[in-house]
Amino acid sequence: MDNVVITGMGGSAIGGEIVKSLLLADTSIPVMVWRDYRLPPMVGRRTVLFASSYSGNTEETIAAYLSGRERGVQIFVLTSGGRLAEMAAGDGVPLIKIPSGMPPRAAIGFMSIPILVVLNKLGLCHNYEDDIMETEILLKERMNFWRRRASALGNFLFKQIPIIYSMSRVLDWVGYRWQCQLNENAKVIAHHGCLPEQSHNEVMGFGAPDFINKRIFIIGLFDKKSAHHRTLIRFQEMVKLLRGYIAGFRIYETEGKSLLARMFSLSVFGDLVSVMLAKQRGVDPLTIPRIDELKGSLSRRKM
Repeated sequence: MDNVVITGMGGSAIGGEIVKSLLLADTSIPVMVWRDYRLPPMVGRRTVLFASSYSGNTEETIAAYLSGRERGVQIFVLTSGGRLAEMAAGDGVPLIKIPSGMPPRAAIGFMSIPILVVLNKLGLCHNYEDDIMETEILLKERMNFWRRRASALGNFLFKQIPIIYSMSRVLDWVGYRWQCQLNENAKVIAHHGCLPEQSHNEVMGFGAPDFINKRIFIIGLFDKKSAHHRTLIRFQEMVKLLRGYIAGFRIYETEGKSLLARMFSLSVFGDLVSVMLAKQRGVDPLTIPRIDELKGSLSRRKM
């Protein structure tokens, strides 16, 4: 196989990002997460394509699935049902059925681990069973501590604008997950950036417009095993320069041995922070009325 492409949107795409990050150190085969209607030209008969949609009705993913079928791609469908499940059954495409009844963003394990299992069966990555078991144990053991820590951070973030910086490429998806969870659960604007890149440009934007001065709280996500030591130094020096423009900052480090456990440790912590901030703000973390309204408006217009 030439490449692996995982197509999906929102919470359904995060599982692909987890797989992509893990396989950076596991295989020479390129892994791409595709968030759009049309598949890129590189997708062909030697591509393994995962069409990932929790609801099974995501129009971008359905369009990508149809494009993949036209090109003769080897496809696997990951969904709880909907139109995508119906098309997969009708086309004889392998269907990985996951439990329904939860927000897509809460199904992060169901949207990632099955992809790893399939890729292992295809001989494209190693067996992650031990890593999965370690991750499960770590989450159970540390959940109460993370919940208390998340409550404290939620207090700091109240009425602030969170900016999350990931300090290694395996944590980029975690930083973006923090942004999305703060958006959907806490209903606040948030921003994710990657270091060292953002220290070469974004750092110049702080201080303007001046009404957001002292309203920004910076969160650094760090993994000692994957980040270059200079990136942590760069973060520390950067926040020193920004002291007059930000409300404060915190650095949070991964926990666990395997990369899967380390990534999930900060991802779950971010989930908890978003729920704690939702509680502070008095909003329901489950409802997403604007997204629902947008999807309803689009469904009334022809593709």
